[in-house]
Amino acid sequence: MAAETKIFLSCVLFLILQETFGANYTQLLSYYQTTITDGAYSSKVFPRDTQTDIIDVDMVFYLSSIKEFDEVAGTLELIGILKITWTDQLIGDSYNSNLHGSISEILISSSHIWQPTVTIFNSVSSIKVVGDNSNKVRCNPNTGAMEWWPGIVLKTGCNVDASNFPFDKQECKVTFTNWGYRNSEVKFSITTTSINLDNYRDNEEWSIEDTILSTEDVNSINYATYTITLARRSLFFLANLVFPILILSLLNAIVFLLPPATGERISYSITAFMSFAVYLTLTSENLPRTSEPLSILCVYLMIMTCISAGTALFTITTLRVFHTEEEERVPDKLATIVAVLNCKVCKSEDDEDDDEMEIFAIKTPEPLDSKNAPLDMLDPGAGPDNEKAPLPDDDEAEEGDEENEEKEIVKGKYGVDWKLVSATLDFFFFLVFIAGNALITFFFLVPLAASM
Repeated sequence: MAAETKIFLSCVLFLILQETFGANYTQLLSYYQTTITDGAYSSKVFPRDTQTDIIDVDMVFYLSSIKEFDEVAGTLELIGILKITWTDQLIGDSYNSNLHGSISEILISSSHIWQPTVTIFNSVSSIKVVGDNSNKVRCNPNTGAMEWWPGIVLKTGCNVDASNFPFDKQECKVTFTNWGYRNSEVKFSITTTSINLDNYRDNEEWSIEDTILSTEDVNSINYATYTITLARRSLFFLANLVFPILILSLLNAIVFLLPPATGERISYSITAFMSFAVYLTLTSENLPRTSEPLSILCVYLMIMTCISAGTALFTITTLRVFHTEEEERVPDKLATIVAVLNCKVCKSEDDEDDDEMEIFAIKTPEPLDSKNAPLDMLDPGAGPDNEKAPLPDDDEAEEGDEENEEKEIVKGKYGVDWKLVSATLDFFFFLVFIAGNALITFFFLVPLAASM
């Protein structure tokens, strides 16, 4: 008797638990057939008892990864999942707990029920509704709450601002809309304010700084826009682009410190010029083909390329000065400037006058005659009277004195010659180009680094 009582109580408890926690296969099949398959429900009908009611659609964007961000083409490709929820009144009206048991959730094929036509509005590949017929929709028959998790791989356009490259930040937008419905029929009512990054995998080149969600109505159409702020990871470009450019700008001016006699100045300056041109090409390959706004780094490289060309031009000029003929006179004004720059004019005017007198004082030999002529001027074939050989013509002696005097004048003005002029120009251009490179670098790269 006790055993029969236990069996009876077990059966009663089973029925109670079945009624409380779920339905059996027969009840679920009955609900599915009477409501979805053979019932009055249609996925083509607006799921409201009153057709003028608005369906509020909540959406959460779970970002998985940034597949690609092409700055040149201006496209952003993302991989993620959408959680879309809404309420279906027709599903809830068809549920009867007495007939169908206690059903808390049921999975229904998306092709059998109505679902919002969530579409990526600013897609660059194709504008189509997210998800497909293979997706299942989780339904709560008690309340009509619907939950849909379609996976997406989206590719949207993005306006790239590369003015601060490689320390730039980009704002890209992903816009969703309920395609075909007005805001008086289906409207986004989103409870979150940003993208969910719980399952996000970091990108090697870009980091996400912020995400903002905004909704707006344009021409009776409702839009939900996610704004993603991306910051470039600039360490790679610092090591492979910025630092080499800074070092090259320093080496560009050192060409004036090379000795002119080595013959390597021209090849050195041309090599520096070509190096800047190569880095300018490498930078342009990573940036969009746009003129506004233009990258600050590109402007800096273009200016440094022009300076490098100027370095080659002034190098040729100083080499021509260095190889000027020594007999050619240095102009007095140029000689004075060079002497001042080299601190050769540091004495009083009286001392200068004395120096000039010493420079231009040329000892003229006494005229030779038969009485004071040296013995080596005697003609060995002379007669017994020891007649001396004929002396040089006085006109020829005067011409030789003039030549000696002219040479003294060329080298005498403050001791300045063409090689000193060349050395002075080299040092002057070295200081000018070093200072110019420093000022241009400070003007362009310091504000660029401050934008990090």
